[in-house]
Amino acid sequence: MHLADPMNALLGCRAGPLFWQHPTFPRRSKVVHWPGGRSSCYGQGMGGWQWLAQNWVATLNAAGIVGSLLFTAWSLRADIKTRRIDNLMAVTQGHREIWTEFLQRPKLKRVVDGKVDVCSQPVTWDERVFVRLVIVHLHSVHQASKRGLFIKPEGLRRDVWSFFSLPIPATVWQEEKAFQDDEFVDYVEQCLMWK
Repeated sequence: MHLADPMNALLGCRAGPLFWQHPTFPRRSKVVHWPGGRSSCYGQGMGGWQWLAQNWVATLNAAGIVGSLLFTAWSLRADIKTRRIDNLMAVTQGHREIWTEFLQRPKLKRVVDGKVDVCSQPVTWDERVFVRLVIVHLHSVHQASKRGLFIKPEGLRRDVWSFFSLPIPATVWQEEKAFQDDEFVDYVEQCLMWK
């Protein structure tokens, strides 16, 4: 006598033990032959709707988890776009501050003069500091751009070329590039060969 038989007697079941009445895998199954010689069995009457009716809570939980992951991915993507625009605005603000100072200080006007002779009229301390500020700003822009932290402005290489081709910025750059990292120096030098 099996251990489950007294339980069946209490429940009024005449058939064999409980675990024989509802096996995990039904005894009657169909064999499906797949291309490539593989075959699989599935029970009769266990259609997709029946399975869904029995497992709807688990299915709903899984759908909720997948949906929340998709929403999180979408939110992160939107957040990255927003940050890139915010970073571009910060770069633009820095650019504006540097060139506002240039406009407010008339003694810096020689920096953008293409006819200055730096041998007869050497670079002044104010001009040197201004060009250094531009170099630091450009270095920050280059590093942020390289890491994809903001939308790279079109014409940046042309802008670098037009500024560092001028006599005073070119002179200060030749003195300052020894203090910059090699990758940034290569970038500026490539910009100078733009035309």
